[in-house]
Amino acid sequence: MGTSLVPRILGQAEYYDVKEKSDSNEFSELLQTSANRQATMHKNSIAKEIKRRKDVELAKIRKAKDEAAAKAKRKEKRNALREAFKLANEGEVIK
Repeated sequence: MGTSLVPRILGQAEYYDVKEKSDSNEFSELLQTSANRQATMHKNSIAKEIKRRKDVELAKIRKAKDEAAAKAKRKEKRNALREAFKLANEGEVIK
């Protein structure tokens, strides 16, 4: 009985040592996976924010161009109406 006890205790110690290393490796892998996922999510959110800011900037530029075009169109219409009014008044004066 005494001769089989030492190998069993040695085997059990080796088992616990291997199990501890395995648990440590699993924990390290879990931590690494979690950190990678967080880094990817952070990178994606930064890219989204940059895209959103560019879109806002482009929208401002587009709005300014549209306002300038509308202003030019209104000015052209006013000039055309002014010209038509002058022609109508000159026609009455000539008659």
